Amino acid sequence: MAKSKFILLLLSFSLVTFFSSFAEDTLTITTYYPSPYGNYRELRAKRIAIGDDYIQGGTYDWEESDGDGGEIDYAADLVVEGNVGIGTVNPTRKLEIRDGDMQLIQTVTAQPRIYFGEVSNTPVFSWGFDGLNVSSPANRMVLKGEYSSWTDELMTFNQSGTMYLKGNVGIGTTAPTVPLHVVGATTGAVRIVDGNQSSGYVLTSDANGVGTWKANSGSFGDWEVMTPNVTYQASTDGFVVAKYCCMGSISGYTDSSSTPSRIRAFHKDNGDDADDSSGSITMPVRKGDYWKVVLEGSWSTCSIYWLPLGTS
Repeated sequence: MAKSKFILLLLSFSLVTFFSSFAEDTLTITTYYPSPYGNYRELRAKRIAIGDDYIQGGTYDWEESDGDGGEIDYAADLVVEGNVGIGTVNPTRKLEIRDGDMQLIQTVTAQPRIYFGEVSNTPVFSWGFDGLNVSSPANRMVLKGEYSSWTDELMTFNQSGTMYLKGNVGIGTTAPTVPLHVVGATTGAVRIVDGNQSSGYVLTSDANGVGTWKANSGSFGDWEVMTPNVTYQASTDGFVVAKYCCMGSISGYTDSSSTPSRIRAFHKDNGDDADDSSGSITMPVRKGDYWKVVLEGSWSTCSIYWLPLGTS
């Protein structure tokens, strides 16, 4: 028994002496470099390149100084070859954020922006706190239903300030039925100011569809004295009134021809009744049509008037 205790004590002393001799040596742990595998509570690195190709240091060297010819830019701290997922393990785009927000914080010294696209090293457009900037193509931003073709443009914003919308636009309604459908809860849902507006005026279109405010054409203008047997073109809708006296016939012509031939009003006096030796004729004339009053016979007096509806 005493012999066994002596052997155990000798073995313990040998082990202590053995490990004491390595107390100042370095312990090295071999990992699967350059891809260490494992779980880490905290991981810090000055810069990281991620991707099947980017791990090849000889092919993708980091610049040691700006412009020294390395494949990875000197200012880059993190480069990723594939897709990045935040909140998802199955990203389908270069950056996919699932069930969360992305926030840009403006500081005193910088205004963060998001840049989209690139043509000749210039972003197509960018979005930041100072607004949306468009540089190309053709200085415009396009919202489309199908990105493979320029023919399906739903909305286009040009740098010149013009905007194109495809389809109907609803203001105050989610179901517009015409190109511009406005629904207001109170009177005065639409306001158009072009410098010609005035109380009682109506919005009037020209031949090209360009509208402006004009006096209501439903109100009469001033009486204008006209000449018989002369052809006129009406600048507005209106009426022709002719007052006659003594024998003969009086005819009112109007149509779209520059030499009107359609009789719209007629009277003939044979002189056999003194009560019929005077009177008047009235005929309507459409805007743009031609008209004239023709006298035949012996007339002592005849007065012709043009009464326009509104202004031209």
